[in-house]
Amino acid sequence: MILLPGIALAQATKEDYAIYSQFLKIVQDSYKTGKVSFVVNETTAYRQKSKDIGINDDINEKVRDIRNYLAGNKNSAGYLTFSFRDFAKTLVTDTAWILLLDEVNRKMKQRFKIANNFAPDLQTNVVDEPICDKFFKHVKTVRQIDRNWARFHKKYGAVSALIELSPITSDGQRAVFYFSTRCGGICGEGDLVFFSKENSEWKFLYKAPLWYN
Repeated sequence: MILLPGIALAQATKEDYAIYSQFLKIVQDSYKTGKVSFVVNETTAYRQKSKDIGINDDINEKVRDIRNYLAGNKNSAGYLTFSFRDFAKTLVTDTAWILLLDEVNRKMKQRFKIANNFAPDLQTNVVDEPICDKFFKHVKTVRQIDRNWARFHKKYGAVSALIELSPITSDGQRAVFYFSTRCGGICGEGDLVFFSKENSEWKFLYKAPLWYN
C-alpha cells in the first residue's frame, strides 16, 4: 500500500492517552460539580491553528519572549513572567522546553486524529468535525450562540465541554501539548500544558494560558 503525503494521520500512543487522561481529571476537579462530559473533537487542534485563530502565532510569541530573555533582553521578562508566571523560571533554566514548544507548534500544522482511548472513569465522547460544525460553524449572533450551546448541553449533558488536544511533544522526561475547552459562548480557554516524568511516572507541572473568554 502506498501512502500519499499528507494522507496518513498521526496517532496518539497509550502513554499519550495516560497523560491526556490525567490532565482531564484535573480539569474535571476544577468544575467542582461532579463528573464532566468531555466532548472531544477527533481532528482536534488541526482546524484551530488556522490564521483566524492565531494559536501558532501565540506559541511563537511565547517562545520568542523566552529566547529574547535568554539573550539578555530584559524587556521580554515582563511578558514571560506574565504568560507563564510561576513556571517562567523553569523555562529559562531548563531550555529543553523551548525545543519542545517549537515542536508542538510544528505538529499543530499537521493532521492529527484522537480516538476514545481515555481512562474509563472519564466521561468522554469523540466526535468528528461535521458534528462540531453543526453546532458552531455558522453561528454569528449571540442569540444563535446561546441557542446552539443549549442544544449542545441538552445532547451531552448540563455539565459538558467541547475540548481539543494537540499531539503531545515529549523527549522522554518532559511533555508539552495544547489544550482548549469551551463550555459556552463566553466560557473557554486555550492552554499550553506541561508534564514531567518523576520516578517513571508522568506528573502535571503547569498550564500557561494562550487565550480565554
